[in-house]
Amino acid sequence: MRKQNLSIYDISQSLRQGGSKLSPAAISLILKEEGFARLPRRRDEERPPGIRPELAPVADVRQLDLSPRGFRTRFGGLFLFWPYLAQIPFDQLLGDAGFPGSKMIPAGPAMRSLLALKLFGNARHSHVMSDVLDEGLALFAGLNRSPSELS
Repeated sequence: MRKQNLSIYDISQSLRQGGSKLSPAAISLILKEEGFARLPRRRDEERPPGIRPELAPVADVRQLDLSPRGFRTRFGGLFLFWPYLAQIPFDQLLGDAGFPGSKMIPAGPAMRSLLALKLFGNARHSHVMSDVLDEGLALFAGLNRSPSELS
């Protein structure tokens, strides 16, 4: 299978269909022991057809939808801080201090995204990827989606 230019993930999936339960890590070790080098990184169009990860929408303050709706969030408690944030000119202070921003993600929403993670109490930034798609976190920041560069 490696001679057919299949990756460890492709090989694992193919073997799983045949009843084997070898993980990609185990296949990597076997290939290494047999003298096979790692494959160079391939572009998406070079990979065999299969399930692809779903791409999340891009964070853009201009696409924020504030129409009434319901959703579940782990970050509901963050909205208790909004009255305190409303008392200070947060975005103006960031602008005066020269914080960088863009039309899609101004400095205010970017900093509120990071502030939300600190207020929520995530001990490590590497553990936030499971929360990036949470609508509550994005709404607290004032964005349509959370920036995926939080990690």
